Amino acid sequence: MDSGGQDQGRAGEAIATSFLSQAPAYNVVMDEHVRANLEHWDEVVPIHAASKLYDLESFRAGKTSLGRIEMEELGDVSGRTLLHLQCHFGLDTLSWARVVAHFLRPGGTFYILESHPFAHIFADQGVDDLQVAFPYFSGEAMRFDSQGTYAEPEAVMEHTVTYEWLHSMAEIVNSLIRADLTIGFLHEFPFCAFMLFPFMDRGKDGYWRLKTGHEIPLMFSLKARKS
Repeated sequence: MDSGGQDQGRAGEAIATSFLSQAPAYNVVMDEHVRANLEHWDEVVPIHAASKLYDLESFRAGKTSLGRIEMEELGDVSGRTLLHLQCHFGLDTLSWARVVAHFLRPGGTFYILESHPFAHIFADQGVDDLQVAFPYFSGEAMRFDSQGTYAEPEAVMEHTVTYEWLHSMAEIVNSLIRADLTIGFLHEFPFCAFMLFPFMDRGKDGYWRLKTGHEIPLMFSLKARKS
């Protein structure tokens, strides 16, 4: 959750519960997976807020945190209402489609720019080239226990256990179709917005690419519309 402390963490949990209670057929269950992720991301927020990756000082000075791709693909959003479902929120892919369908008004636009699910089948620590380490087709929770984060790899943390689920591209697209959204486009990119693997270089455009020369999908964008 987005929180800088224990009290704010409780408030964030309450806000999340209140928000989700408005969506149909969605129950918040504080099981082992949710609790571990909540504790981890509560601790991560102040670390990320102070990191160079998020660069909050530049944002406060007027610099946008948006990248070239989302600005070009979304265009001018002046006068429109925005609902942002962020990764720190911890929503399951197949459930946020229902949340979007519930809150999105007719004529509204759904947009996502995210790391590509295919990229997450490869090991991201202790390797110098692409090595398959995780299944692409799996509905099971994967448990991780490690220090550091993608924004601060050297960070020392108390809550190191997290659980993740890998959803295939088909699951993502079909969840939106089942929610009666019309897909406008699906784009794939051979680069990403952060250092997903240790063998990457950052280009002048700010995006990270593989040093190995392989061009695999590392990020995708998708735009859909509610009729």
